[in-house]
Amino acid sequence: MHTFHRERPMTLRLCAGLVAFTLLGCHKMGRVTSSPVDYILSNRPPLVSVTLSDGSSIEIAGPQITGDTLVGFIHGKYYEMPLAALTGMRARQPAPAQTIAVILGVGALVFGGAVFAYTHSGSQPHSECFSIEDDVTTC
Repeated sequence: MHTFHRERPMTLRLCAGLVAFTLLGCHKMGRVTSSPVDYILSNRPPLVSVTLSDGSSIEIAGPQITGDTLVGFIHGKYYEMPLAALTGMRARQPAPAQTIAVILGVGALVFGGAVFAYTHSGSQPHSECFSIEDDVTTC
């Protein structure tokens, strides 16, 4: 009896774990298209990167809005800056295209590994054949 069927629940659990990991892990820093105030209030991101009017950008941890001021931590120190000084904002956002690519890549590797393991599992036919009777050959 082949053990492939008994290993299937473990393979399914492994695949489910890999899919869950990739769904949770595929993010990128993307441009915020809504207003910084709306984005921060509705999403409460742990980290944002803001572009200032002079072209420089700064990462702010724990950003919050207080009136017309963006507050948060830069390198562990508390800072406040007027919203008028911001020209853009980037935040960690889901990356569905990357997620799909990772899932397809992992799926292909798992499938290829399963096919390889199945075809090389020691159930190869014997190379030596012998004849029991004139018309019956056993391998």
